[in-house]
Amino acid sequence: MKKATAWGVIFLLIFISSCKKNKDTSVAPLIISLSTPGTGATYLMYDTVIVTGRITDGIVPNALTVGLYDIQGALVQSNMPIVINGTNFNFTAKYFLSDLHLASGQYNIRVTATDQYLSAWSESLVNIVAAPTIKTGYYICGASQTNIVTQYDVNFNSVSVIPLNTGFNGMAFGSYYQQLYLNGNHNQSVESVSPQTSGILWSFPYIGGGLPEFTFIGTDNMYPYIGYYTGNVVSYNSSGGIQTTYINHNNALYPRYFTVTSTYGAGIFSNHFAGPDELITYGKLTGVPVNSLIPPCTVSYIFEHTADELYLFGNDAQGNATLYLYSVTGNVLNSSAFSLGSGKLFAAAQVDSDHFILSIGGSIYLYQYSTANLTLLLNMPAQKLLYNPARSELDLSSKNTFNAYSLTGLNTLVLTNSKVFTDSILDFEVITNK
Repeated sequence: MKKATAWGVIFLLIFISSCKKNKDTSVAPLIISLSTPGTGATYLMYDTVIVTGRITDGIVPNALTVGLYDIQGALVQSNMPIVINGTNFNFTAKYFLSDLHLASGQYNIRVTATDQYLSAWSESLVNIVAAPTIKTGYYICGASQTNIVTQYDVNFNSVSVIPLNTGFNGMAFGSYYQQLYLNGNHNQSVESVSPQTSGILWSFPYIGGGLPEFTFIGTDNMYPYIGYYTGNVVSYNSSGGIQTTYINHNNALYPRYFTVTSTYGAGIFSNHFAGPDELITYGKLTGVPVNSLIPPCTVSYIFEHTADELYLFGNDAQGNATLYLYSVTGNVLNSSAFSLGSGKLFAAAQVDSDHFILSIGGSIYLYQYSTANLTLLLNMPAQKLLYNPARSELDLSSKNTFNAYSLTGLNTLVLTNSKVFTDSILDFEVITNK
């Protein structure tokens, strides 16, 4: 009898415990409904989105937020808390679109709520128009004054002068973090300079021991890529910390040119002695070498054709502009040379995956790869070309003249700004807000 009573007590306790658990978790469903923004609404960057709706819950939520997500569900702008006002209430929030670098496209405004037991969210698909890319000025180095870089506003009024200790050896402007990267000549440090204050943000001192230290500087618009005479290329973050090291195992080579595509890092490495240049490709994020070969021309520019195929622009042995296509995984040239006419290639800029602006001989052309068409744009030489796709704008230097053009219809250049300097332009960079 005692044994039966003991089992009864045990079953009773289990039953009571089970009932208690069911009672605690059987709460009313957590429901969110959105009234605004409506599906398909369009907003400009820096707009304030009015988010309204209603939340219904059996208990008071412990968190309620609104955020911006891409169509894959990744958060692209920070969540903002919404005031909680009981269990069943209407809410209104003002969500400010503030990401300068966000691209135009479709995004979801998502409201998320959580309580002690549940989580729920509701979202509206909206269109967002990116903030405009605005030109704010230029950096220019003159051929006879290589110990200074001058910053100008868009009207070519001098803003500041950046002094260099031993002379100019290249620069690149990373607009994403608003930093000018300056390459010292032989025994000068590499510096990152703010266009707002002209102050040095970070630098690497010369430690070359009598040899050149830095051989190349470039940027993917976010991070600088610095070539070292000892052989490697190193990318750095906005604070000067190492991002990726692209290791060159051949001590006889040093980087002369380097760029990154969606998949790879690709560089042209020159020989310390008398050997030929070598093309070396790397995993973009890992810095691990993928393949290498000796190109059949002097390569000056590398652009992306596809995720695995690169354009190699340069000059052949006769000094004429030429183009090859290179497969990285196959480590082969996918074609013989594409002739770009007679004359030396001085500068190149990519418009899109099929179009390029080329300075060949004394003229500037639009080249379309798919049709092999070379269209004359300007009868003038250029030692440097920069194309900004967000602005459809071409900037160029021609001896002592700086010109800015709007590119329309891929075949017409309209002059929008010009400045003639007393000194030839050695190099320039364009300052934009992003």
